[in-house]
Amino acid sequence: MGTITDVDGNFNLSNVPSSAKTLQISYIGMQTQEVAIKPNLRVVLKSDAQLIDEVVVTGYGVTKKAAFTGSAQTVDNKDLMKKTDANFMKSLEGSVAGLQVNSLTGQPGAYASTTIRGVGSMNSGTEPLYVIDGIAIYTDKMGAYNKAGTGDMAASPMANINPNDIESITVLKDATATAIYGARAANGVIVVTTKKGSLGKARFNVNAKVGTSFVGKIDHNYRTTNLDKYKEIWTEGLTNAGYDGEDGMTSAEWLNAYVMDWYNVDLTQNIKSVDWLKEILQNGFSQEYDISAQGGNENLRYYISGGYFQNTGIVIGTGMKRYSGRISLDGKSGRIGYGLSVNGALSDINNTMTESQYTNPIVAVYDIRPFEQVRNEDGTYNTNVNYNPVAINDKEKGDKRNQKQITLVVNPYFTYNIIDVLTWKTNAGLSLIDLDEFFYSSIYNPQYSGSGMLGQRNQERATTLTITNTVNFNRTFKDMHHLNVLLGQEAQKISYRTIYAAASGYPSDAVFELDNA
Repeated sequence: MGTITDVDGNFNLSNVPSSAKTLQISYIGMQTQEVAIKPNLRVVLKSDAQLIDEVVVTGYGVTKKAAFTGSAQTVDNKDLMKKTDANFMKSLEGSVAGLQVNSLTGQPGAYASTTIRGVGSMNSGTEPLYVIDGIAIYTDKMGAYNKAGTGDMAASPMANINPNDIESITVLKDATATAIYGARAANGVIVVTTKKGSLGKARFNVNAKVGTSFVGKIDHNYRTTNLDKYKEIWTEGLTNAGYDGEDGMTSAEWLNAYVMDWYNVDLTQNIKSVDWLKEILQNGFSQEYDISAQGGNENLRYYISGGYFQNTGIVIGTGMKRYSGRISLDGKSGRIGYGLSVNGALSDINNTMTESQYTNPIVAVYDIRPFEQVRNEDGTYNTNVNYNPVAINDKEKGDKRNQKQITLVVNPYFTYNIIDVLTWKTNAGLSLIDLDEFFYSSIYNPQYSGSGMLGQRNQERATTLTITNTVNFNRTFKDMHHLNVLLGQEAQKISYRTIYAAASGYPSDAVFELDNA
């Protein structure tokens, strides 16, 4: 004989034979335990990591994997922690079949475009629906340059989620798995389950990670040419074109005459060869620190965490910092369950401008000759080159692109166990994303030097309010037939506001704010 518990773990066995001595208790994802039969038993099951794949979190509930007919894949926290990245989505690369994550710039905190099994809709983009603890989150691209059509500079809301606060991520891929979400899930669904409190005494966890990144060996097709190789290639080309000996000049003399006319540089002198790629690159560095505490009893469980993440990019002038915090409370009283989670994060991102060849430093270095110097003899930047990426990325007087993003997610919920097999749940969610961008194109930027530089400020705020009500019927008949029925209603309101301003004609390159133009 047997029985099942309600949502709070309570159960009742009646008419137990006198010959029965042992009670076996099991649950998907937990270790099975056997205890002696006696009145008023209290059993605490332990987690079994080997069984974690036996359930699928669908956002509105949890389903046995054996009974789940859709296509889904779950990645747990251990797999996420194997990689260090500002955006947890990049940690899923190579871990989920059919999932493609692309970052067009690779800069710290950059937007990561996600595609599940290719493009699923002609009109709604390629991004999947993100559901965090049962609440759909606004993740449309934000940022002034994204509005102008350069999505590689869009802000990334997902970069503000601390991977250490994530318990698991479930990727729902096909129509069967995503049908309950309707048209919003045309491109798939990514369900994020965050960590919650557990029974027992307070447990503290401290995590620290330090890493480095660097540019590996560059293919010869993309390696910048030194001055000797430059002269060799040009001399050979001029010889092949028939210039050698013409007008009594050698190919080397023809090259020197050309360079003198166009660049005012005498190649017969001792000219320093500049590797422009090395001038703009550095070794990247990242550090991450997290501390958390969790515990509780049968009536109240808690989880509290705080984190700091810092990443310096391989391109000089790029980097980000993120501060995050989370509080989760879960309690119960009789048939009533309740809880509240609050997630907050602040990120500060500095990246290079990448929307054109004039502002993308990687593109620019391949358009500069190795005899062109970074600085003039008096120490000032050389502005005779088409675009000097070292000057553009100067911390004090170069171009600036700064994004400050605040994310706040508040998620209260309430459950009521009407009868043992019927549960009502109300889940509410408030998501706030606040973005403040500042762009400054300096006098070294050839696009704006004639207009006295250009400053731009963009402020955006996206607010999402969601209320979900569900009734769930869950019953097993004769230990072999399982029936799960879900009836639900959801209402969502999205508010979006943006303010944009630009100014030019700065009197000095020592001031950047718009009111100084």
